[in-house]
Order: sequence, then structure tokens, then C-alpha cells
Amino acid sequence: RDKEALRRIYELRSKALPTKENLLEAATFAEEIQDWDQAAQYYENALNVVPESEKVRILKRLGFCYDSLGRRQQSIEAYEAALKKDPNDVNLYYSLAELYRLTKNPEKYAYYLEKALELNPDDNKSRIVLIDHYEASTQFAREIKHLQYLVAENPKDIPLHKQLAKVYEKTGQKDQLLAEYETLAVLEPDNAVVLFNLGVLRFDRRKYEESATIFQKLTAKNPQDEDAHYYLFE
Repeated sequence: RDKEALRRIYELRSKALPTKENLLEAATFAEEIQDWDQAAQYYENALNVVPESEKVRILKRLGFCYDSLGRRQQSIEAYEAALKKDPNDVNLYYSLAELYRLTKNPEKYAYYLEKALELNPDDNKSRIVLIDHYEASTQFAREIKHLQYLVAENPKDIPLHKQLAKVYEKTGQKDQLLAEYETLAVLEPDNAVVLFNLGVLRFDRRKYEESATIFQKLTAKNPQDEDAHYYLFE
């Protein structure tokens, strides 16, 4: 009952005297009682009376209210309007990325995550999300960029090196592929698959002595390794 009385007081006050203070007090109270529709209306009206310096804050609140109402397109419009006024607000990029994810627009989702990473490069969780997105959408150049960043940050991370090697292989970047396997052979010196692939890559580069050293090591451990024997006799 008290909340309803207060809601009515704020409503009457904001209509009788729609000043910035009255509208924002009414909007804040409406948010507290989770009356998102009423709060959105107050914020919409407040945009007409607040100074330019305060519009970003109002647009962000308006975007939040629209999102809470499930009005995602209006939420997107509010956040994008705020972004035009403050392009360095990283939270706006994250909010827009999430809204575009929910509205099934993967390109815009990736675009805003990329923009967020420009301001917050340590966000490796979002970087991994983008790597998966670019892998699924065969945007390998973009995937490589983020994998290279993570590998530089984590030079001993074997799964990252292997994923980067796979993308290099898909895109025919043989020099980079060889370099990745050289690194993997140092990180996993007893991994027969890694060593065999490295041997083949060296063989294809006509580095026959270097490849033979690897295949001899493999056959010494496994005399039945027919594939390694094949390259030794080539």
C-alpha cells in the first residue's frame, strides 16, 4: 500500500512539474519496485530536459528498462545512442553484444565483442568465444589473430598451439604450420603424433636429414611404425 501511494505521488509530481529532478526520482523509484514500463516512460521524458552531459546515463538506464521488458530492439537503440555519445564505455559494447546474441545476429554480436576487446584486451573469456565463432563461420584470419594473441600470452599452452596449427593447416600457411610443430615438439618431445607431423613437414621442405632424425627416433621407439619407415626409405 505504501509503495502504491509513493508511486502515485511520484506520478502526479512528475506530471505537474516535469523537471529533471522529479522525473529521475520517479524513474529511480519505479526501478526499485521493478515497474520497468513506468521507469522507461520517466527516462524517455527525462531525455528532453537533462543536459547533454547526463544523457548517456539516462540512455543506459533506458536501455536496461527496455531489456527488462523484453523490448530488445528498443534496448539496442538506446545503448547505440549512448555509444555515439560515449564510445569508450566498454560496458555498452558488452551489453550490445549480448543483445545481438539474444536476437540471433552473430555478426553484430562478434562486432561488439571485438570493440569491447579493444578497450579490455585482458578479457580472454570473450576472446575464446570469438575464436569459436570465427572457427564455426570459417573466418580463419580473424580466428588466427586471437589465437596468436593467446599463444603470445600463454606460450606453453599446448591446446592453443595445436588449435593454431590446425587453422594454419586449413589455410595452407605451411611456414607457420611448421613453426607451430617445432614449438609443439619442444613442449611435447615424446608425443609421437606431433613428432611424425613435424617430420613430414620437414620432409616436404626437403629438410631430409632433419626429418630422418625424427623418423629414426620414432622407429627406435616403435619398430612397427610403418609410416615412419616409409619416409626413411623415401
